[in-house]
Amino acid sequence: MDVLEKNIPEFEALSGMKVKWETLPEIQARQKMTVEMTANSGGIDAFFTSLHVEKKRFWKAGWYHPLNTFLQDATLTSPDFDWNDFSPGARAGVTQPDGSISALAAFIDANVFFLPQGPLRAKEPRAAQDARGPRAAGAEAPRASRHLRHRPPRAQERERDPSYPSILFPMGGTYLKDGKAALDSKEQVAAIDLYSKLLRQYGPPGVVNFNWYECSASFMQGQVAIYMDGVNFASQFEDPAKSKVVGKVGYAVLPSGPGGHFSPIYITGMAVKRPEPEQGSVLPLLPVGHQQGERGA
Repeated sequence: MDVLEKNIPEFEALSGMKVKWETLPEIQARQKMTVEMTANSGGIDAFFTSLHVEKKRFWKAGWYHPLNTFLQDATLTSPDFDWNDFSPGARAGVTQPDGSISALAAFIDANVFFLPQGPLRAKEPRAAQDARGPRAAGAEAPRASRHLRHRPPRAQERERDPSYPSILFPMGGTYLKDGKAALDSKEQVAAIDLYSKLLRQYGPPGVVNFNWYECSASFMQGQVAIYMDGVNFASQFEDPAKSKVVGKVGYAVLPSGPGGHFSPIYITGMAVKRPEPEQGSVLPLLPVGHQQGERGA
């Protein structure tokens, strides 16, 4: 975000345009985005988009302007920009079924485990064993205590979905099978049982109302022992100005399960709204911030 805002004066000088930059909290931004896009108010030219939340919905609504022709236009895209410099997962995440590119990936966030470096190394808490699924059945574990409370995936409504695949896929489940919903499969049921058990037995009081902010804040304050979320939170956990657990955090890949080993990724990208009279005019601003991850309009 800082990189983008820092370069706005240069963009204005080169383009002759005046940029109105707006940064909003995540949920508020999503609500405002939907309202303004539906109304076609013309108040948004470029925006950050959560592809794991909005990719298909915005594409079907016609709100993404395809970037393909812009990226191929040397008058709009710097010769230093290399589409293939993005990882395959990032390229796939911003590309629609029809081949259109809806955004430039700002960051690719993989889910990981955050846990203390010390006490849990010697003897793993029951919450971590349960998170492994059926493979850990019967394993001995210490009794869960308040100071070893586990904060598994986000539990607040509309924020559960991004975390759930980290449990569903290792359990062998999927959302669709042969083009039909697979929500009643035995793997899906087992994943939901594990998900709810982790929240119910090891989550902090009121965890069903937790969004990522409450989850990460609890971990930074040392109030929970294990946290599963995007690796981008590591920068906050190691920030002495914000965190009480600096230098005390261990980082681990997600455990495997009967369905295999998975680490879902979540992509935030920068997109151009469609239709706009001068869509191409805002494109040079996008590659400048291809490593940023905030939402703005």
